[in-house]
Amino acid sequence: MRITTSKASRGREGGARGFSRRARLTSLAAAGLTISLSTALVGSPASGATRDAADTPALGMSPCCSWGTSWSYNVYSPIALGIGDGYVFQRLAEEDYPSLTQFTPQLATSWKVSGNTLTLHLRTGVNWQNGQPFTSKDVYDTILLDGTNETAFWDDVAGVAAPNSSTVVITLRPGTSPVLFEDALFTLTFIYPSSVYGSVITPNLESQEVAYYKVYATNVAAADKMPQYKAISAVFNKLVALPVSLSDYIGTGPFRLTAINTSVAKMVKWDGFYGASKVHVPAMTYYNNPNEAIYPQLFSGAADFSNVYMPTPILDRWLHTPGANMALTKAFGFQMEFNDAKYPLNLTKVRQALAYVIPRNLMVDAAYGTSPYAGGTVATPPDGLPGYNNAQYLTPKQVASLNPYNVNPAKATALLDSVGFKKKGGTWYTPKGAKFTLTLYANSATSDIVTSFTSAAKALTAFGIPSSVVAEQGAVLAEQEGKGDFQVAAELNGSVNPLENFEYMLGPGNNYPTLGNYAGDRSMGFGPVVDVPGLGKVNVSATIAKEYETVGPGPEMNALTWDWARLVDQQVPYLWYATKVYQFPFSTAHYTDYPPLNSQHTSALWNIIGEDMGPGIALAMEEGYIRPKA
Repeated sequence: MRITTSKASRGREGGARGFSRRARLTSLAAAGLTISLSTALVGSPASGATRDAADTPALGMSPCCSWGTSWSYNVYSPIALGIGDGYVFQRLAEEDYPSLTQFTPQLATSWKVSGNTLTLHLRTGVNWQNGQPFTSKDVYDTILLDGTNETAFWDDVAGVAAPNSSTVVITLRPGTSPVLFEDALFTLTFIYPSSVYGSVITPNLESQEVAYYKVYATNVAAADKMPQYKAISAVFNKLVALPVSLSDYIGTGPFRLTAINTSVAKMVKWDGFYGASKVHVPAMTYYNNPNEAIYPQLFSGAADFSNVYMPTPILDRWLHTPGANMALTKAFGFQMEFNDAKYPLNLTKVRQALAYVIPRNLMVDAAYGTSPYAGGTVATPPDGLPGYNNAQYLTPKQVASLNPYNVNPAKATALLDSVGFKKKGGTWYTPKGAKFTLTLYANSATSDIVTSFTSAAKALTAFGIPSSVVAEQGAVLAEQEGKGDFQVAAELNGSVNPLENFEYMLGPGNNYPTLGNYAGDRSMGFGPVVDVPGLGKVNVSATIAKEYETVGPGPEMNALTWDWARLVDQQVPYLWYATKVYQFPFSTAHYTDYPPLNSQHTSALWNIIGEDMGPGIALAMEEGYIRPKA
């Protein structure tokens, strides 16, 4: 089970994005990790403790999925401490989610594309938290170091230069979409101090990376045999083994990390931040707890803010707690992936029949309840897109023309009858005479998906297709999906880029893989050649992969989105049954002036927070929101 490697769940990881592709090179440096744990913090409050009066000015943050019990202050380590992202470290710009083209400047004040070059103009007068000036060398070095861990945008880089202290120029490879490159650069890269990490950069690193990625873009196996790969790997080994202390954990952002242990971290407002006059939060107490400990912190007032998921009983109690509020933001989606190469799921009409039987509404209600503050919504129509993509890239007329697949046993029956299925004694049999049964696989750690799948299995069984749910470990399920050894399995997917949503499910990572451990397997097995509306007969996996990599926002992206949405709606290679809604419980008992909410309990700024929690909250503070209650 995977989530797209762009922006699907970045806000849920305590502000840590961690989406650069580090897996292959990281393994080379595992023996050299430096773990720096601070025990300087004096005592931490009990999980359900009431806030001490002396701590009242500090904003109590208790995010889900925080930093664990061991970490490294080295931001390039596989176990990097990510809680500083947004608060301590900043990007060049923050994406105005869910837009792919609009950004709020941060360390870059402006940027311009001319031909195949992107010129970044940096904010002047900015200092690091050790007093040293921020310059283009910090950006240049960060980009080179990102190249050592295979950060995704490097596929399109043909050169990097820093002509002066406030300008960085990036040369793009021919055929690169500047808009998509900007989105990848701004969303995947925090800028780190050259004074801490620049020492590992070798004189030829830039030219080595350019040469390596030129080959890597078309032939990974050949690229990994190049001498440049060994040189880049050597730099990465030194980078992840670099000893970094708490005093080196410095950024340009509004807060400075001053103390941390395995239970709690202390962040204090940094008056040297260029926007400090608008930041009203003097300090943050940042907790590190499992979900079951976060709930009592919120109820007792020890925590003011969280992004923890609240099941129905907890949600009901929270909504009756004095000062309690809830923001709801856009998130990722849940899919039932059909093994399109395995009989009888290789028959389009069978998949369509299943879509008419599977009760998406009941699946969502069973997992998340029916409260307007619940954590999930039904995907309608199930066209392979989250609802916000439909609103952005398709016209209302187009959306209305798609099949919503409302539950309709009569239509399901007619479809199965039309391809020779027979119902005997209340059970469906295939044209081959075998009983039609299904096994639905879900990750055992995702209780909401297991609950949803159980509802689906009951409905299928009642219709005459005996179905069961198998909850397995994520690694086991991933291997089964990779090899195509399944019938129906759970997938998570969601991106602000509509073509990425289709590429994730139908592209070469999930459908006839071309790289990695499952290269040559069929995995999902849809196609490979299919008649796609608007495109004709094409190799599905290769075509959507190329379009995703090269087509940016505009009329062509809209047209292709419509083509692939029609394909998924008509042929149902997978069923997008729900879109997750992130819940952000916050209390006004101690703090007020949070970003305002509209009638849907969200707003543009809250959606940025939902997409990327730490940077989003920091951005809200930069705009003057969130201040201690008088």
